[in-house]
Amino acid sequence: KTLGDQAELLCRRLNECHGLEVVLPQGAMYAMVRVSTDLLDVANDKEFSRLLLQEENVFVLPGSAFGMSNVVRVVFCLPPPVL
Repeated sequence: KTLGDQAELLCRRLNECHGLEVVLPQGAMYAMVRVSTDLLDVANDKEFSRLLLQEENVFVLPGSAFGMSNVVRVVFCLPPPVL
């Protein structure tokens, strides 16, 4: 599989998740995902990231690390079964 295929798979699956909206990647190995804090009942992207790691063992980078609020960065260079 190519990175493009993996990006498409990840974006399609994440867009099916309540409260998440993927910003389509443009040639990178990651996608930015908008987090609806109201719908998901979290304070911000940091809390969302912490809870995702704690509850699902999935690491994402909070957008606030880049000066972007209520988004997370998700890497999609993993094999499709892992995505």
